[in-house]
Amino acid sequence: QSFLLEEKDLIIERAFNSLHLLYHHNYTQPLSETEFYARCERLIKSTSSRSTIKAISVMLKCEWNDSAEETQFWKANIDAVKKRVKLERIFIIRKNESHRILKIPQIRNHIKNSIVFLKSYIIEREHLHEIDPELLSSAGDGFLLFDKTALLDKDPQTGTRGFLVTDEDQLIQLHNLFD
Repeated sequence: QSFLLEEKDLIIERAFNSLHLLYHHNYTQPLSETEFYARCERLIKSTSSRSTIKAISVMLKCEWNDSAEETQFWKANIDAVKKRVKLERIFIIRKNESHRILKIPQIRNHIKNSIVFLKSYIIEREHLHEIDPELLSSAGDGFLLFDKTALLDKDPQTGTRGFLVTDEDQLIQLHNLFD
């Protein structure tokens, strides 16, 4: 019986912590890899025509690989562009890894098909660090930015894959950072 009470208390504590974060800070508990990709896909698919999605990719090891999640993520990106959602992505790459960027099919397609609704920009991490180290630091592990929501990337080695953010001030900061 005491085990059930401990489990119940743990569930209540987790729910309270989640609601506290959401109410006071407008962001969610850390998202697992599965939750992160499911949220990405839902947000991308629900973005209306003529809207803009802004993204910064710092080329985490978990990004742009052949996993089912990344393949589905890229498909959602392409489907959004087809329905006239403007998708702008900045790739921040390490100089010694610049040769591999064009070997990754999704990124090659992103760059090769850069048109009105699909824009890509590439900058070397070392160059950005030289000209504006604070900007590089602010980019963190990258993000996907929608009108009223952002998904902040996290390196899974930190134990989580990302966070959902809805705080207006933080969204404004992310828009300014991207622009």
